[in-house]
Amino acid sequence: MSTKHTPGPWNCQRASAADRHIVCAENQPLDICVLSNRNKGASEINANALLIAAAPELLELAKDALGMVGLPIHPYDAAAFRARCATVISKATVGAAP
Repeated sequence: MSTKHTPGPWNCQRASAADRHIVCAENQPLDICVLSNRNKGASEINANALLIAAAPELLELAKDALGMVGLPIHPYDAAAFRARCATVISKATVGAAP
């Protein structure tokens, strides 16, 4: 299966206008999306932007998890996978936009 979306990692940053957040791909000259808080609170726009920015990593994590279903996992691998899950979830929920 080939990837059709812009490759990650993506990050979130505030635009020069205080009411906008931009999600962009690292090392790519394009924006993934621009979010504006016209009808939403700033914290909701920030949360949406963080979730969108984490999308490529969340997709990769879901694919890896699906591949592990039903397989025995060594305790070390399970601990490393849990740590990876925690990192990606943190990025999607509480990561900081500049």
